[in-house]
Amino acid sequence: MSIAKNLYFFLVISLFASGFSRASDIGTEVRYLLRDIVTASLSQDQPERAHLLDEALLKHPAVFEAWIRGKTPKDLLSEAGLQLDDTLRAHIENSLSAYFLQKLNFLKSDFPKGSEMPFQWQLNHAETVQKALKPHEELLLSLARSVNIDTKRSMMKAISPVAKNELISKITEEIERVQLSDFQIVQELKDPRFLEDIKGVPKEAVKIFETVVETYFNHMTLETKQKIIIDLLSLPPSATKGQQISVVLQNSGPLMQKLFQLIGKRSTHPLVREASDQLLSNIKPFPFAEVKKRIETRTGKSIEHIFSEFNIEPLAAGTVGQVHTGKLKGSNKKVAIKILRPNIQSQAEYEFKLIRENLAPEYLPTFDELKAGILRELNLYEEAKAIARGKENYESPSEGIYVAGVAEGTEAYEDLLFLEFADGKPMNKQPTMTAQEKFQQSKRFFSL
Repeated sequence: MSIAKNLYFFLVISLFASGFSRASDIGTEVRYLLRDIVTASLSQDQPERAHLLDEALLKHPAVFEAWIRGKTPKDLLSEAGLQLDDTLRAHIENSLSAYFLQKLNFLKSDFPKGSEMPFQWQLNHAETVQKALKPHEELLLSLARSVNIDTKRSMMKAISPVAKNELISKITEEIERVQLSDFQIVQELKDPRFLEDIKGVPKEAVKIFETVVETYFNHMTLETKQKIIIDLLSLPPSATKGQQISVVLQNSGPLMQKLFQLIGKRSTHPLVREASDQLLSNIKPFPFAEVKKRIETRTGKSIEHIFSEFNIEPLAAGTVGQVHTGKLKGSNKKVAIKILRPNIQSQAEYEFKLIRENLAPEYLPTFDELKAGILRELNLYEEAKAIARGKENYESPSEGIYVAGVAEGTEAYEDLLFLEFADGKPMNKQPTMTAQEKFQQSKRFFSL
């Protein structure tokens, strides 16, 4: 059987019936394909991993259409705008080629004896195989689109799950090998020019930041690396450096995030400012399933028993946690529900230990102060007590000052807090006041 006919069967399995993407879209499709493959590697369940891999391949037919039309794996990765070292790039190219060619094996019983090209030959001559398709590309693509999705899924299920899990395992091994400190965007954080224009930040804090950047990214867990890579691949090829740095920071721990926020507020460096703004405005919320589980675990009651209404979409998401709104059953009062991010406390402790071990002794006092401040922020029970003190000291209805407190009839927990809801606007979106108005307002506040 000819190489072109072999590859036709390969296309029937691989391609989903959809229209062609414009050339400018191919880079994004490649990124999304790789993102979905890495997402599959997060699962610890082998059958689920194999299924997620199948779905990833079915969702991105444009990548394979581009391959049939002459784009080599190297071309496709280049269009995706990926900054990869040579070893990782070669591994991705070879792994994907090996997996898709492996799918031909289940058809071998249909081939006339002696006509099937050995798998290793196909893998070693992938470019030759690709070039042989050129005269037949329109016919092959047309035939591929005639196969419905259910048939393709059935064909893919016939392929050994072992082969699929071998690919996932190899990709996981490569991710574990990768040092994020070698990524171009992390190298940007190490550039002395990145920190040279910071105003008003103690030199000790800057030194701690430099130590974190130098140390932290070489000791990330596999899961954290996977999540960073997934989110980077979710960005378009045109993503700015600021957007990329923001993705890395969002998946970092609270120490790294707080240091960057401290520095970002006082820097005039355009890249620092952009990344800082992205970090404040584009934090990805964690899933509602985690929110529901946390509320029900801490209170011992179902969410339906506590609330007459509950907004699944968060009102706000931050580096430490996120806020939802709802109405309590009985009183029907609107409340804000603040929940810490999953595992953030253990992540913080890991960071503190790692950085403290690598920090020069003269910077330890500043580091311990910073650590204490972050730990206070990661304890919502202590925050509830501070809110109660603030309400007692500063609330003055006669002066028109009201302090939202802990919601009546609720308990506070280390990672969960119910607050009275107060409508308002961020300070940076308030109407501009004259100097005299600001003075009078400050005078009234501090006279309480």
